[in-house]
Amino acid sequence: MERPLSVYGYNACGRFFQFGKNNRWGYFPSAAVGWRVSEEAFLKDVDWLSNLKIRGSWGQTGNDKIQDNVSYALVSMVDEYHAVFNGQVYPGVGIVNASNPDIKWERSEQVDLGFDLGLFNSMLTLEFDYFNRKTKDLLMILPIKGGSVGITPTYSNAGSVRNSGFEFTVAWQDNRHPFNYGFTFSGSTFKNEVTDWKNQKTISTAWSTNLQTAKEEGKPFGYFYGYKTQGIYHTQADLDRWNEYARSKGADVYHSEAQLGDLIYVDVDGDGRITAEDQTDLGNPYPKFTGSLGFNASWKGFDLYLDFTGSFGGKVMNNSYNDFTSVTNNMHRDWCDSWTPENPDAVMPRLAGGSINVGRTLDIMVFDGDYLKLRPSELGYTLPDEWMNKIGIGRLRIYVNASNLLYFTKYKGFTPEIMDGQDSNTYPMAGSVNFGLNLTL
Repeated sequence: MERPLSVYGYNACGRFFQFGKNNRWGYFPSAAVGWRVSEEAFLKDVDWLSNLKIRGSWGQTGNDKIQDNVSYALVSMVDEYHAVFNGQVYPGVGIVNASNPDIKWERSEQVDLGFDLGLFNSMLTLEFDYFNRKTKDLLMILPIKGGSVGITPTYSNAGSVRNSGFEFTVAWQDNRHPFNYGFTFSGSTFKNEVTDWKNQKTISTAWSTNLQTAKEEGKPFGYFYGYKTQGIYHTQADLDRWNEYARSKGADVYHSEAQLGDLIYVDVDGDGRITAEDQTDLGNPYPKFTGSLGFNASWKGFDLYLDFTGSFGGKVMNNSYNDFTSVTNNMHRDWCDSWTPENPDAVMPRLAGGSINVGRTLDIMVFDGDYLKLRPSELGYTLPDEWMNKIGIGRLRIYVNASNLLYFTKYKGFTPEIMDGQDSNTYPMAGSVNFGLNLTL
């Protein structure tokens, strides 16, 4: 009989170059406990209950993935620091990077609670888990307050982030009849939130793109950050109307860079003019739910397997949808209906490099990243044994399988399956169909 069991773990790790002498060591304890309730005497006679186990765990892990010597101020010898006295050159050095003698381990602490359930001789099984993971003392490079010249910012323990959600798997397998079948449905919810960011907002731009993300307390880590829009300046009357709105708010002009055919930015702060302060939250790249549904069946010699997977609730920012000035980018077909004096009612703004329609993070680049696809699937047929015995073959199975055979999404790009939600010329998902046979002599 399995009784309550506790398992404890303890790790101590040291790093002698990443961290200062006072914080080189990190200690990361853990503990887990499980109780197989179905083995207790008061449940022994419950025939329909095959398994019931309650479990929980708590633990900490550390992260040290930063460069060496962060705790020290490094110096560099370059020509600009040299000096000449009495005809003699004296080499000079200067500090080139900020130091942080208090830098320490990034620490993640996670709590997991769940149970395993089996019913009807484990024909029906259920696994359920709740997780809450808080990462604190994040190792991040933050800008030096007030700015700096010649000094490179260094790592600091910047704040904390919490990830939480539920995970579950429900499975049913019935092999009691000539027609056997089963399914497995699994999924997870996910919520990401910055819980401490030193009361500041930091904005990052992805390398070689104009995609902006931001981090601040109470928001997802790295949410999309830019301008919301509300249509196009189709005619001069549209420009005049918004400039009149600006004057009613005490401003001279609504958007000083705007021209006919440009996008109308939203005045988020309500001051009557468009400035950098009107940039706002454009969406969360993290899906709220991901899941899969697998189905298997067999009847006589036939067998079938289908596996659907999907993601829902996340946003994807498509840089190629808005950046048409690069010779390496493909343009979306929506730009065929762009604004011109002859086509003033177009859906898309004017095509003009350097305009307010390109080179900035805009909501027209952000799309729902929802998708549902049939991932692997296979249909097979195993020839009867009596047929095979006549020709001296042990087993012969003929099959056809496919990958990504069906794909359902409204995303305006090749694929919404992007890790960080930032689509910069991402390749489309490949599909395939294969025919084959399995032969056993």
